[in-house]
Order: sequence, then C-alpha cells, then structure tokens
Amino acid sequence: LKGLENVKLTIDATSTNSVHEGFRIRSAEFNFSHKEDSSLVPNLMEWVEPQARHRLQCWIQDHVNAFASQKRCESTLERVVMLDPVGHDALLAGCMSACKLMVGTPDVSGPSGPSGLSEAETGSTGDGNSDEADSWQEEDDDIFLQIAASDFYTT
Repeated sequence: LKGLENVKLTIDATSTNSVHEGFRIRSAEFNFSHKEDSSLVPNLMEWVEPQARHRLQCWIQDHVNAFASQKRCESTLERVVMLDPVGHDALLAGCMSACKLMVGTPDVSGPSGPSGLSEAETGSTGDGNSDEADSWQEEDDDIFLQIAASDFYTT
C-alpha cells in the first residue's frame, strides 16, 4: 500500500489458547508517510459523515486555537457518525476526545514512531502549554492532534 509506512500491533501473546485463537489484537497504530503524494494518504474527513464534518472541523480548530493561545481545551465531541472508508457501513462514535497535541515534524519511518515532536497533553490540569505554544509560534511548525474515538455503536 502506497503511503503506509508501518503498522504497529499489540497482540495478546501469552494468554491461554493464544496460538489456537490466533493472537488477538489489543491495539493497532497505522503510520502514513508524510513524503507521499497527499492523495495517497487517508484523511479524517473521509471517515466522517458529511453532515458531521463542519462540527468536527470546528472542534479541532477550538483545540488548535486554545493551544496557540496557551490555554487548554477540555471539550469532547459527542455522537460523531464515522464511515467505513472501504465499505458502506456507518458507526456512531459516542465520544471523541483530544489526547495529545504535538508540534514539529513527524518522522514515522523508524520503529520507534514519531520523532522531532514536542508533546502537550490535553486535559484539565495545569495553566497552559506555554513552552510548546511559544515554540510553535516562533518556528511556525505544524501542529498534530491525536484524537480518540470511543463508545461505538452502529446506526
């Protein structure tokens, strides 16, 4: 697959019957190349129902704006309809939350994952992300937002 750098899987390697059950996958991380043509790399909005895209875009912008102004954004986004990018099924994400903001240049070519990034946890503690925000404003680096979708159910 063009654009896909690596996939990291966390499997259950030692539980009873793991070999016979096929090593259940507990988590998966897909890293896409930032060097490839952007049309080869999936984008989040392809996975979101068209009617929910504006709401999601505004929610993401709120997090970026808060970060740039050295504040925290604690909001979650409820009931986002997600689409299967290769099929026709839809899932409803009961909750989307921001996990981490990262500033810099991602490099996912190595086995250790992203490098060259400063990280700022999102959440309700502390008085802001001044070091990361100052660094971003001075160097005009890219901002990356790690989000988590949870509480899925079908529509």
